[in-house]
Amino acid sequence: MPTVTLDKPIPPNDKPIINEWDEKKPVTKEEVKPIAEPTAKELEDKQKADREEARKKFKIIDNAKYELASDYFEYPFEELEVGQGFFVPLESNVTMDKLVHSTNKQANMFSVQNSNIERNEEGDEILENLTVRARLRNPDGSFQVDSGGQPKLTSTALTRPKLIGPRFMVRAVNKDDEVSENNKAEADGVLVIRVD
Repeated sequence: MPTVTLDKPIPPNDKPIINEWDEKKPVTKEEVKPIAEPTAKELEDKQKADREEARKKFKIIDNAKYELASDYFEYPFEELEVGQGFFVPLESNVTMDKLVHSTNKQANMFSVQNSNIERNEEGDEILENLTVRARLRNPDGSFQVDSGGQPKLTSTALTRPKLIGPRFMVRAVNKDDEVSENNKAEADGVLVIRVD
């Protein structure tokens, strides 16, 4: 291993290195020039210019449609009046759980996209507290059940803005269940009802 020879000894820790190693005198505070920080006005002007530049990429649209295109959704949510519903039959390659899940997901998406956040007279969002109860699942996707055969549940509390708009209820039904007065389900499936 090569050895290194120093011209000057390594200074001890209690002495400033600049005095031991450098013949120049130490720099004083007066000689150090601070980096010029932008003023509040300069920062505000730069932020304004950045916002104006960012806005150039957006095009203003006249007579914009309030509601989104309904052809995005597989089901006719927009056609339902409060109290009306439609039936979705269970297909042979789909489980009831998957059908309920996918229908609920689409109903929720439609509801969120066609709703407004409720606000008070000052314009502040009104929040609602919810508890979401979910069934626990096994790694294979099946539900965990207790000793009595009932699904094990977990609950999560959350707060979200209160929405004003269409709301739907999705219910699993069996063949021959009554889905309305004098009307029975022709097969297993789900019933979607507009409730608000």
